[in-house]
Amino acid sequence: QVSSVANLDDGQMVFSLLMKAFVFEKSLMQAHFNEKYVESEEYPKAVFKGQIQNFDKSKISTTPIEVTAKGFLTIHGETNEVTTTGQIYFDKAGQLIVKSKFNIKLDDYKIKIPSAVKDNLSNTISINMQYEKLD
Repeated sequence: QVSSVANLDDGQMVFSLLMKAFVFEKSLMQAHFNEKYVESEEYPKAVFKGQIQNFDKSKISTTPIEVTAKGFLTIHGETNEVTTTGQIYFDKAGQLIVKSKFNIKLDDYKIKIPSAVKDNLSNTISINMQYEKLD
């Protein structure tokens, strides 16, 4: 449940994710995530708007190259600047692939974890992103 757009002329990209699209092993965890933590009814989407720095389309091949993307991530109504590294390449079928993994702190997005479960949840979460441009 992600929509994304990448411009291969200048390296700009936008990702939008519905918070309710996250699926948890236990339905109660999913309910708490949506109702108490990220408040999905009030803040239904997470959005990243950014650009691959020093983007040069001619350097993209089937060999992954390291790139840096910089932009703004909005979650829970809070926007913060994010800089991350990743890889960009064409797979064997010629599809564009962009991958990145980075961490964010829940406090930066004013996501509060109740004290009763605070010891069971990390304030830092890992975001794994993979973009595949399909024709």
